[in-house]
Amino acid sequence: MKKMLSFLYDFHKKHGIGMRIIKTAISVHICLITMYLIKGDLSFYACMGAIISMQDTVENSKRHGFNRVISTFIGGAMAVPAIFLTRNITSPYLFQVCITIAVIATLYVSNKFNKKEAAAVACFVLLSVIILNKDSDPYAFAFKRFAETAFGVIVSIIINLTINFPKKKEPDEPIEET
Repeated sequence: MKKMLSFLYDFHKKHGIGMRIIKTAISVHICLITMYLIKGDLSFYACMGAIISMQDTVENSKRHGFNRVISTFIGGAMAVPAIFLTRNITSPYLFQVCITIAVIATLYVSNKFNKKEAAAVACFVLLSVIILNKDSDPYAFAFKRFAETAFGVIVSIIINLTINFPKKKEPDEPIEET
């Protein structure tokens, strides 16, 4: 790990690659390796959580990460009753109307909890759970999506807390004699 950090620091100094880029790459790499070791495949959602959470300061990372986790929770939680209510609908038009109502409900809940900044992502999560997930149990998918996103956020915050390269040293100002 020390050699990797040394390489990254040298690369950072030589090419002017910012710390946020380097920390984001490290966070994504940790998510990819960990998810592969845990479940045998890669995790898009953990990586997405890590990328969104990595910000210029630890405080901003915490704020963005918390909003990402909240939005994922709201979207997943809203998807559960929507799935339950629509699972036996065979009419494509009626199914589309139900999805539209679920989006309205998700936006409403986000606003009620004063999480307007999380509303759009909550809707993305809702739609991914209802529409994109065709192969597995949608309830398990909603939980998995939440857990993997939270993992990526946590990794990103830890990396932002622990990896800090020294700032450029400012040249000494000449001492004025009086």
